[in-house]
Amino acid sequence: MSREARVVLAGYLHHVLHLGHNQQPVFREERDYRKYIADMARLHRRFGVGIAGWCLLAGSVHILVMPYQDDEALAAFMKALASRMTRYHNRKYQSSGTIWNGRFRSSPIQPTPWGLACMRYLDMLPVHPGLVRQPAQYPWSSYRMRMGRTEQNWLMESPEFIGLGDSPQECRELYRLYCDQGMDERENKRITNAINRCQL
Repeated sequence: MSREARVVLAGYLHHVLHLGHNQQPVFREERDYRKYIADMARLHRRFGVGIAGWCLLAGSVHILVMPYQDDEALAAFMKALASRMTRYHNRKYQSSGTIWNGRFRSSPIQPTPWGLACMRYLDMLPVHPGLVRQPAQYPWSSYRMRMGRTEQNWLMESPEFIGLGDSPQECRELYRLYCDQGMDERENKRITNAINRCQL
């Protein structure tokens, strides 16, 4: 493929979805979730990608990720994450084979308010099926970190989030109100369809 024909991934935010094999749970216990999040924290620096958000459900992973310079970094990052989790899972649960339903899906996000909408989409994922009433109650998403409620914060500074207010406190308060509004059904459907088609 020529340089001109290559798809440029670096510098753009991507909504990544990775599903468990045959709809089986990838995460069974608290330790499993913590393992994956710790791997994200280590590997995003190694591969030169920024993490703008994530949500881990029992059988699926959603991540907002931006390769900074290398177009190959996204695939390498996700491959390393998946491989580490597979080895950990098979060793812990005495199983073998893949725990993932093939390759991850990736939807590029236009540098518009869609970036903020996708953040809310991820943070609200546990609310829609009734796992929690508020996103702050769910421990396996980036919401608490974004809101300054964790000891560590390694989320990338998204321009859409920073643009919400004049101070970190104001940005967090306005984002909380934004999530409290809930999602428009058309917006929700568009993001869902986009990740299934690998486009937005």
